[in-house]
Amino acid sequence: MTWTHYILRGLLIIVTVLLLFYLNRKANDNIELIEKHKFETLDNIKDDSLNTKYRFDLLDNEATKFSGQIFEDTYHIKKAINYLIGVIGLLIAVELGFIFSERKKTNK
Repeated sequence: MTWTHYILRGLLIIVTVLLLFYLNRKANDNIELIEKHKFETLDNIKDDSLNTKYRFDLLDNEATKFSGQIFEDTYHIKKAINYLIGVIGLLIAVELGFIFSERKKTNK
C-alpha cells in the first residue's frame, strides 16, 4: 500500500510541476507578444505623418487585433489552470484517502 501511495504522490506531483512549467512558458510567450505589439504600434504611429484622428483609429485597430490574439492564447492558459486545479484536487483526495485507510487499519 505504501508503494502505491508513493507512486501516486510522485506521479501527481510531477504532473503538477509540468503544468506549472507550461503555464510559465505560456506567460513568457504572452509577455513577449505584448512587448512586440507595443513596439510595432509605436513605430506605426511614429512613421505616419497623418492627422491625430487617423493615429487614434490606427491605435484602435491595432489594439483590437492584439486583443483577439491574446484571447486565443488565454484559452490554453485557462485550460491548463483547470487541469492544474484538478490535479491538485486529486492529490488532496489521494492523500486523504490514504490517511483514512491508515486510520481504519490502525483502529482494527
